[in-house]
Amino acid sequence: MTPSYAVLFKCHDWRAFERRQLDRLAQRARSADIFVLADKTKPGVAAIDHPAERTFYLDAGDARAIGLEHVHGAPVFWYSNDYPLHIFAQRYRHYQYYLMIEFDVVVNADLDSLIRNLQAKAIDFVGEPIRTPLAEWPWRDGCGGWYADADIRHWLTCISAFSNRAAHHLYRRRVAASARLRGGEVESLPMCEAVVPTELHLAGFHLVPLSQLGSAVHFSTAPYYPEERLAAFAQEDFVHPVLDEDRFLERMFRAVPIAEEVLDHPPYRDILTDRLRAAAMPRIHHAAWSAGRTAVCQRVLEEMRRVPDSGYLRLHGLDGANIALGKPAAQSSVSEWSLRPDESGGPVTGPVTGCHTFHTQQEERPWWMVDLLSRQPVQTIRVFNRMDIPSRANGLEAYVSADGRQWDLAGTHQGEPFGGADGRPLSIPVNRAIRFVRLELPGVGILHLDQVQVLKPA
Repeated sequence: MTPSYAVLFKCHDWRAFERRQLDRLAQRARSADIFVLADKTKPGVAAIDHPAERTFYLDAGDARAIGLEHVHGAPVFWYSNDYPLHIFAQRYRHYQYYLMIEFDVVVNADLDSLIRNLQAKAIDFVGEPIRTPLAEWPWRDGCGGWYADADIRHWLTCISAFSNRAAHHLYRRRVAASARLRGGEVESLPMCEAVVPTELHLAGFHLVPLSQLGSAVHFSTAPYYPEERLAAFAQEDFVHPVLDEDRFLERMFRAVPIAEEVLDHPPYRDILTDRLRAAAMPRIHHAAWSAGRTAVCQRVLEEMRRVPDSGYLRLHGLDGANIALGKPAAQSSVSEWSLRPDESGGPVTGPVTGCHTFHTQQEERPWWMVDLLSRQPVQTIRVFNRMDIPSRANGLEAYVSADGRQWDLAGTHQGEPFGGADGRPLSIPVNRAIRFVRLELPGVGILHLDQVQVLKPA
């Protein structure tokens, strides 16, 4: 018989990926009561489609209500990621085991069997020791004054199991530590990855690494794995971190210092599928272009042009219709947020990312302009906006000229902010022969855009 246990699925956002992850988890924990614990200290937690009585939206006030303090300046449920366990366990004290799982963990093991194994072997805590030596672990200094180095255990807890007695002992130790912080006896608390295993170790609880209970070869903090590759890990019991496409690419580019790492070196070269590699190319190009790595930019464009998807080529202006590609450009000013001193050519490099490729100062009527080098028939101008602050381009005016002296207003943006990387660029019909295109904001403003495409007639 499986002991009673609660699965605490932790998230700080709610997208289709979280829904899929929760469904996968439910298939592996058929005897569990499954709860969603959402961190509402971060933006993005929308309505969660899980039974209301099993969904909790937590903030620092919930922790403080049960005597738990947090370190100012550190995200409370990241730095002290066991706090959701304590908030939950103080309300639901009867479970024999509590199993916490972060949204980016994939479990292929049968969790009912795992819990029965914990009971049979009297295991009180399961986590995974961090591979970085303690001397090199960035949070080691925060343990000073709390634990001797010889006693410190630093373990990942992105999936962690607690016996009832271990969970409640840890809570009491957390309350005592919080009282010291609240009373001014100490200025900070240690990182949870040390607190949780160390406190339980010092109290004589039975701790077992996750990798002793199942295969965890791809269970660490990096590299990130795309959800699309899950089939490759079907024989492994625990995989972390797994992310949907958007977040995978975002985190990958935080982790990879230079674009060539993605192109040439493992692990990401080997992790990416052809489709994900095509999706990553624009971001690689943007990083390389910002760093002035011309050879990398050229290589990326050549690879992008080999993608057989016509919609992909059209989006990035690489299907032959975009006559502005690589043409000389100018802008009214550069600013402290400019990517490089000669950034005016950024909007005609091709790849669409949703990021800005040039940035003017705040000034009267900021502008950007491209010279097509000769008078050519043009059907449409497509403007791709910076996606994080799209409203700054509201009211954008597009001017065209055949000779650089006589300018005509081709169109003005009106209405809601427009996008671009999302497939909603601003399209301005031209239908005449021109040489120059100039984009300008009325009044005082800041102009920063992604890509500008000038399309010839079909």
